[in-house]
Amino acid sequence: MKIFILSDTGKLYVFSTVDALTSVPVSSSATGVAFSADGSFAYVAGSPGSNISAFSTCEIPPVGSVDLGNVSTAGIPRQILPLPNVHEAILGPEQSGITQNVLAVEPPNIQLLTAQFTRTPLPKDQFTCNLPMVSFGSIPPVNLGQGNFTPLLMQVTGDGSQVIIVAKNIPAVLIFDVNAGTTTAIPLANNASPLAHPPLSTELRSLWAHVTATLPIQTPADLSTS
Repeated sequence: MKIFILSDTGKLYVFSTVDALTSVPVSSSATGVAFSADGSFAYVAGSPGSNISAFSTCEIPPVGSVDLGNVSTAGIPRQILPLPNVHEAILGPEQSGITQNVLAVEPPNIQLLTAQFTRTPLPKDQFTCNLPMVSFGSIPPVNLGQGNFTPLLMQVTGDGSQVIIVAKNIPAVLIFDVNAGTTTAIPLANNASPLAHPPLSTELRSLWAHVTATLPIQTPADLSTS
C-alpha cells in the first residue's frame, strides 16, 4: 500500500508499507489527488497552478514518484474526479492503452479532460517498475452559471453521466450532465446553505491511499481519522 500525502509546503509525501517515507516537489497551490484507472499514476490538481500533473505510483529509487507530465486547465482546479467510463485497447501481447476521462472543477467552470496511458506488465524477474507513458487532451470548459464558488462535495454517478456538486453559500445541489454539458440546480429547503467540511491543518491537506489491485481505492481523510 502507498499513501500520497499532499501538503501546502510544496511537497507530495509518498508513504509505503515497505519503503521509507519520501517526497517529491509539487506546487504549493496543489489542491487534490486522484488515481488513474489502473493505479499506475496519480492525478495531482493545481500543480503547477492551472494544470493537472501525473505522478507515478511506482518508484525508481531513491525517487518516490516520477512526474510524468501535465495538462493545462482553464483555471486552478479545486477538485478532480476520474470518470468510471474507461476504454482499454490491446496494443500487443504484453501491452495495452487506456483512455480515461477526468473532470476538473475550476470555479466558475467545470472542464472535461482525457488521459491516455499505457499498461505494460513487468517481465518475470524484473523488480523495477515500467513507468507508464501518459498524454492528455482537453475540451473547452463549461460555465456552471453560479459565479465563483467554493466546492464542498463533488460526486460522480455510477454510470459517469452526471456529477453532483455541493458548494459553499449556494442553496442548491448542482447536477452537471457530462454528455450534454448542462447544469440543473435543485434548490434546498428553506433556502439553506450547505456546511463546509472541518478545516484540515495548515500544512496537511489530505491523505490518499492507493492499494495495488485491479482498481485503486481513493480514500481522502483528515487528521481526525488518521
